[in-house]
Amino acid sequence: MPLIPPPGNTLWIGQTGDTTYVDEGLDQDLSYFYRLIAIDASYEWSGFSEMAYVADPVSRTVPDEYATIQAAIDASSPPDTVLVQPGTYGENLVLKDGVIVTSTGGREVTTVTSATGPLLSASAVCDLTRVIGFTVDGQGTADSGIEAWASYLSVEACEIRNCNKGAAAKFGGEPAFSGNTFAANQYGISVADSAAPLLVGNTFDGNSVAAIKSSGTPGPLVGSSLAGANDFMSGAYFKVFNSGPDVLDAKYNYWGDPCPDPSRFYGLVDYTPWTDETHSEILTECTGIPGHWQSGARVYHNYPNPFNPETTIRYTVPEPGAAVDVSVYDIAGRRVRTLYAGEQPAGEHAAVWLGLDDAGREVASGVYFYRVRIGAYSVERKMLLLK
Repeated sequence: MPLIPPPGNTLWIGQTGDTTYVDEGLDQDLSYFYRLIAIDASYEWSGFSEMAYVADPVSRTVPDEYATIQAAIDASSPPDTVLVQPGTYGENLVLKDGVIVTSTGGREVTTVTSATGPLLSASAVCDLTRVIGFTVDGQGTADSGIEAWASYLSVEACEIRNCNKGAAAKFGGEPAFSGNTFAANQYGISVADSAAPLLVGNTFDGNSVAAIKSSGTPGPLVGSSLAGANDFMSGAYFKVFNSGPDVLDAKYNYWGDPCPDPSRFYGLVDYTPWTDETHSEILTECTGIPGHWQSGARVYHNYPNPFNPETTIRYTVPEPGAAVDVSVYDIAGRRVRTLYAGEQPAGEHAAVWLGLDDAGREVASGVYFYRVRIGAYSVERKMLLLK
């Protein structure tokens, strides 16, 4: 059974029936992390154990002892804690493996802010690295509030706002986000490559494009139990936008409405069953809701939006041979381009607008509307072309 002290030193003990191991000759000035894994005779690997550490933690206070949060982080070693007193800190932080950064007053009175991002970056850190109780404010221009690359970072009780991506997880790892609020970002959280973040008890509110965007595999685990339910409130064209190859598990969450709109989910997303607002009931269907819930026709929000130079409009035709018209209009109500007109078979379809009028000329930047008619059912929505 090997002992693995991260970030990468592996000690192979070999075949043994012993349940204890003494690691001798340790440097008393260093911290050691241990994680266990077992391999049987067929070379099947067990799951990883929880991490443990051997060290005497130190607490470092900002701004009493250190003028900046980063200075306190740089002076720390695992498993030290950086205690940040209430205030606004204009910093971009690089987190350190095994170091805990926590506010003493909570996110309401403790803010890390910058106009550029990432505001907090974590690269290849273990699951003992934690950020607790901050507002992370990107001032409307930062690319990301929290960036986790191949990391097992834990982010708790924070508010991440005013960024392009509230949080971004890439290149593997399983960061955990619990009890946070993602507000007023373009994307609440963006997940790519083989990252698999755990999202538990978070609130997504007012993110303009998507609360969750996922493009990799396996993607995030979103809620998946009443105890871990997330709340998806107002805003966002998409609650979940999944362009990855796997089904994204998003069961047991509250979607901001007793009946979640299917058009707010893109790609392979399993969002049924869902919960009520108090997370006390499990719901599986909507009955007696008038309009397109019963018609079977669906028109989804175009993506991307805003866009340049093209955007895709997806819709579902419920019955074969239905008459379909997909057209673009300017703000004065004049038809700009007909994308499709005719009958279509049942199923999902897509119309792509390249920002051209019916004569093939490029149109100017601005607000346009697309109208989709499927039989007697009609939907009109706004989109923005930005050049």
